[in-house]
Amino acid sequence: MEFFHSNQLAVPLAQMLLLLALSSVCLFLRRIKLGLLINYLFVLYWGFLSNQEFLASHNLNGTLFTATYFLVGMALVVVAVISFFAEGK
Repeated sequence: MEFFHSNQLAVPLAQMLLLLALSSVCLFLRRIKLGLLINYLFVLYWGFLSNQEFLASHNLNGTLFTATYFLVGMALVVVAVISFFAEGK
């Protein structure tokens, strides 16, 4: 548990503003599921791609953690997209 309390992950301000803008547009257009998917993709990106240096310094890059992180993440995206198309049926 100390791992989570003793480390910091950087999130660029420009990306946070882009996320806020995209989420707001989705809410205004009443596309709640699309907004949730966009938020999830940003978190997936911030959790891994924008923090490569941090993960490499803690030997988490290229391990089972990395493979599991992306496989589960992409599986959730696929399930969400399938649910968008099956929504009307």
